[in-house]
Amino acid sequence: MRHLPLLCILLLCPVIVSANDDFAPLFPFAVSYDAPENIVNISAWNDAPAGKHGFIRVQDGQFVHNNGRFLIWGTNLCFSANFPEKEQAEKLAAQLARLGFNCVRLHNMDSRDIWGGRDAPSFLTIDPGQLDKLDYLIYQLKKHGIYVNINLHVSRTFDDRDGFPHADQRPNYDKGVDNFYPPFIELQKKFARDLLTHVNPYTQTAYTDEPAVAMVEINNENSIVMEWSGGRNAKILTMPAPYSTEFQKQWGTSKNTRVPRQNLKREYSL
Repeated sequence: MRHLPLLCILLLCPVIVSANDDFAPLFPFAVSYDAPENIVNISAWNDAPAGKHGFIRVQDGQFVHNNGRFLIWGTNLCFSANFPEKEQAEKLAAQLARLGFNCVRLHNMDSRDIWGGRDAPSFLTIDPGQLDKLDYLIYQLKKHGIYVNINLHVSRTFDDRDGFPHADQRPNYDKGVDNFYPPFIELQKKFARDLLTHVNPYTQTAYTDEPAVAMVEINNENSIVMEWSGGRNAKILTMPAPYSTEFQKQWGTSKNTRVPRQNLKREYSL
């Protein structure tokens, strides 16, 4: 952002001049929800509401909207931070705008929280109460000129409660498995439909039609190759049926041959 060098100078000035009594009294710089209005509040730099200039798109290798180039100064919200209470959402959005952020990545919300928490009866159906919290957060972010980056599959793991045993014998968060195992693929499509076609009651807009959604990440760090080539773990090579059976079937069909599971890493590692 073109104003960041000026902001850095302003933040450093109190340190430089504090030892000189000839300067006017300095003001406290408080980083908090209740910080006073002062020169370091740069929320006015955000062109609120987010999406007022249409959808973010790529043009000549740059992000743009209808008013020109779109520059991102972003941060992450992870796990339960994506589902704050409404009062917290209001304070959070205002504080992020005050600090100059104009985009927030909604990360790891599929781990457990969007389904109702770690002890939810199922990880297949979005919890209405949690969805309402997410809707209100996005509404507040939009109001303050902050776009969102929605992450779909990051860390959801199917287990016995959903009819999929042996979760501990599959790659962490089912990375790679949902690239080939049909039930996982269909359930991920269902999650995308359920979330993205849902109409946010506070913005009156479905996320598929919401210009404040800057981008959607379909799958995060998810690759079969990464799993079998010595990345995070080698469970892709030792999964029990039915996952291994489906993997071998598709591998054999695609190559017109069957490669023994124990040879995959040796012959095809990168």
